[in-house]
Amino acid sequence: DEQLEAAKSTVTDHGKRIGTIEKQSASLVSQALRLDWLYRDQRIELELFYDSWTLLNEISNTVVDAVAGDDSIDLDSVAGMVPGKEYVVFDDNNQECVTITEILSATRVRISSNIVHNYSNASLHRTSWTVTEGKAVATNGGIYLAGPLIMGDEDADRAVIIRRDANDTDISLYFKDATHTAWTEVFWGWKREIDSGIKDFEFRIPARGVFDLKIVSSRGESGSDPVIYHIACVDHETGLRGIHHPPEAPVNATPANQAGTIQETPTLSVGAYRHVLEVLQGGFQVQMSSQADFTAILHDSGEQGPGLSYVVPQGVLVQNGTYYWRMRVKDAMGGQSEWSEPTSFSCASAFVYVKTPVNQGPGAGAGSITEKPTLSASAFNVQGAEDTHVASQWRVRKSGGNWDTPLYDSGEVADLATHVIPAGSIEDGTKTYFWQVRYKGAGLGWSDWSQETVFTTKDLFANIVGVALVQPGGDVGTWRNVDKDGNDITPGRSFFNNHPVYGGIRDVTIDDQAMVEIPKFYIKTGTITNGDQAGKKGWFISDKLVAGFKLHPAFMDGGVEIGQFYYGKYEAVDDGGSKAGSKCGVAPLAGIDFETMQERCCARNTGGVDGFHMVSIHQLSAVQVLCLVENGGPDVQSGIGSGHVTSLTAVNTGASNAIWRGIYELWGNTQCMVAGVQFNSNNKIRVFDQNGNSTYVTTDVTASAVSG
Repeated sequence: DEQLEAAKSTVTDHGKRIGTIEKQSASLVSQALRLDWLYRDQRIELELFYDSWTLLNEISNTVVDAVAGDDSIDLDSVAGMVPGKEYVVFDDNNQECVTITEILSATRVRISSNIVHNYSNASLHRTSWTVTEGKAVATNGGIYLAGPLIMGDEDADRAVIIRRDANDTDISLYFKDATHTAWTEVFWGWKREIDSGIKDFEFRIPARGVFDLKIVSSRGESGSDPVIYHIACVDHETGLRGIHHPPEAPVNATPANQAGTIQETPTLSVGAYRHVLEVLQGGFQVQMSSQADFTAILHDSGEQGPGLSYVVPQGVLVQNGTYYWRMRVKDAMGGQSEWSEPTSFSCASAFVYVKTPVNQGPGAGAGSITEKPTLSASAFNVQGAEDTHVASQWRVRKSGGNWDTPLYDSGEVADLATHVIPAGSIEDGTKTYFWQVRYKGAGLGWSDWSQETVFTTKDLFANIVGVALVQPGGDVGTWRNVDKDGNDITPGRSFFNNHPVYGGIRDVTIDDQAMVEIPKFYIKTGTITNGDQAGKKGWFISDKLVAGFKLHPAFMDGGVEIGQFYYGKYEAVDDGGSKAGSKCGVAPLAGIDFETMQERCCARNTGGVDGFHMVSIHQLSAVQVLCLVENGGPDVQSGIGSGHVTSLTAVNTGASNAIWRGIYELWGNTQCMVAGVQFNSNNKIRVFDQNGNSTYVTTDVTASAVSG
């Protein structure tokens, strides 16, 4: 209707009127469709600066009077105004945002804070830009407000694309949502040339749910105001890329500006590396000069690897000299920041200091770093004096962090040239970290921090190893050891000795009995989905809980997770008539029934001793699956030893070669009684529950035959 009236008012000929309407409508639809096609896979809100395609309110009220320092505004009308909304008050000289808190009358509103300027015959709108059909001129300091924008509830960053002319002016974009209750600035991430002199600037908005936008424009050195052709709000980043935003210019941190008594090889450092697209740092460059304007460069580091710090080489600085320095950073995609704002420092009158250590391991760019890496640095050294190395301090930061708040800090420790980062300090998943160290002398005190070194962690800290049944049949079938991805490996003895679970199996003595400690582990069984043995059945062991694994039930006791259990090193022997024991060189117990054996195993629990019982089905299963994986299959007689299996008469404990990880007679020699497995009247197998409560659960497995 509005378009029809506009066409009628400007065109007298009826045919021309219809043509004008068609042309105008076609232009709107065509532009909207082009945008919809460009961003067709996303939910979109469009600002085309036409009445039918705008995110602005229709109101445009006149400010009759607004007095600086007052919290109310007199208007010609309050029609269309909504309490809680922000509006722009502007005239030819000034403009500012105000939030309406209350409608006081038909011509007066209250605002949330006192107005800054005096206004009369001014405008109140959602934008102070000069809007014409199909575009807006974003006047200097002009403000545009849009929202609420509804992009759905998906947990993903939104995108705002502003199509504008390509002059030298800047526009700043802000957003608010339920989490960001104050206006939060974001910067463009990508710009794309659409046509000669026209570019799309794409901003990534970390908004969730409903959000509001504010855009503030400025005037460039050329004196021109930016022209905005459209704004598209999209529920995802478009992925269209283009020219990416460079990293922010860093900020000099240490030495402090105008610091004095600096030694010969100071470590220059900046604050955090920041990038709107979170592109990793690729490197940095440092320049030094004896002039504040850098008309002559005294020292140029050249491009260095990623980091926030740089150790000035010996021989660059002189005693009592004053120097200026700056740094610029580069991202991994080649984008380079502006130089940091230079700062200065002055050197000491004499160079006597503990030399800055040099990082040695992990080396720069090292990958696949484990959970507890060992950091190492160069030998202690002193310039201009003698001293003794008494302490060191080691620290680690995240790639996006800074040294004001390191991720890990050892504090002052006696680990002089090497230090192990404790478990839990860094994460797996190929995360990037930086580390550095400083040394302390008994007389001269601390050195400067070393130039930091970058490393990347393993994709998974968990130590996973498995075994696959490649081909059933024959005596035991064909088996292969596999890695976490189902690929064939030949791990060898040293691999298992260094594995946290296998390497943690150890002999212990409890109540004077020889026992073997089995550390907690996690297990996964089922069909292998990837790798060389895809489609085969596999059994996997992990020292950590990761996706697809579960705690082996042997490590649950009364509903509580435990860190280990203890397994008899030898078969049960008679230890005083009423107790079972675990000792070497003694005849194993035989010729007694199940209940009596259980009683003897539990009889040790007296006089403050607790926890002895007959081995459970879950504990035996844990030991057997560990042995299965390490042996690379179930043929333990070929892989380890035949055991005593050729006579009906048992030999003394410890006399056979059936030994695995300190456990003797795991097979052969005599019967093995196991608690926690039964058969019901239908021959269905019943086992102990998996929470360590020793209550029986009936399984879906039916034994083919039960005897004895």
